[in-house]
Amino acid sequence: MLLHRPDAVDNESSRAGEIDFIIAKQRNGGTGTVTLAHQMHYSRIVDMAA
Repeated sequence: MLLHRPDAVDNESSRAGEIDFIIAKQRNGGTGTVTLAHQMHYSRIVDMAA
């Protein structure tokens, strides 16, 4: 599992407040990316709908 915050790399990113949860390797399953929201003032990652 990898985490990537676009706004940590580029301060003027249009994806501020988002974090990519990347499944890069899995023995018997698929790989992919899920976009979630981060609430850094609470040190919490939540679903985008929340």
